[in-house]
Amino acid sequence: MEKRLIAQGSEKGKSYTIVLPSQWVKEYKLNKTKTVDLQIIENRIIISPKAEKTPEYWEFDGDDVKIILRRLCAALYRYGAKEIRFDFTDPEVFSEIKASFELVLFGFEITEQGKNFCVIKEILSETEEKFDEVLKRSFHLLLLSASEIIEAVKTGNTAQLQATIDRDYTLNRTTNYCERILITRGHPQFKKIPFYFLFLRSLEYMGNEIKGICYYLIERKKKISEINIELLEEINRNIHDFYDLYYDFDLKKANAIGNKLMAMRESPLKLFNQKYDNRIVHHITAFSETLIKQLGNVIVIKLKEK
Repeated sequence: MEKRLIAQGSEKGKSYTIVLPSQWVKEYKLNKTKTVDLQIIENRIIISPKAEKTPEYWEFDGDDVKIILRRLCAALYRYGAKEIRFDFTDPEVFSEIKASFELVLFGFEITEQGKNFCVIKEILSETEEKFDEVLKRSFHLLLLSASEIIEAVKTGNTAQLQATIDRDYTLNRTTNYCERILITRGHPQFKKIPFYFLFLRSLEYMGNEIKGICYYLIERKKKISEINIELLEEINRNIHDFYDLYYDFDLKKANAIGNKLMAMRESPLKLFNQKYDNRIVHHITAFSETLIKQLGNVIVIKLKEK
């Protein structure tokens, strides 16, 4: 809907007003005695009949949520929580809480702690880094992991495999941070927010598959054959192609990548029970399937509306 701006005041102190749609005003029973909520998000102004504030403070009995505690903290973080208190009697709960903000939450610290409680609180606002910058950093972390796992496999470097596993926690922190920005601050391309969110989830899922391969190779305690290394190299090429597509988008390039990934989708049945390692094939298949599913989201994110 387009609205004409109405100028008011002198040239030096000029301001502008718009007329709200009468149907919307009637629907929400607004009049000159009421106020509305106005949010400025990048190049958008969002006017709402009343503010729907995200709860910033939460309290839980940690003993009741011990098993799901990390997932709970991550979900509340993305939702926009600024302070979470946990009461507990089981000392293992505190270990899980500590691991949650160290491994998953960006900009949070334990600010209060007692024998049977602790409070984790935001100390770094999400406004201090821009969404696009952190998204690109997340992508770089995934690219680095995809490259380094090949070097680690070729040299049998277990320490490097463990470093790749540890890097995945950083990837989780940066993707969670981006998702928190999308929920709490929005995005200039408002309609594309769900597609950005799904895309960020895919980066985390692909990181999980690389981490799964690393865990397996550490447990295996011996090198894999050259033919399996070739599979890992193919995935590395695919994720680099995907990165190039995202930052230098071209529809024909997207179609070519899609064709290549679809061919890989058909290959698992041929790969299982042959000379390939079935566990590696499993992770690579899941990785490729995630890339295929995200092609559509990237196309929507990158295409400009006519």
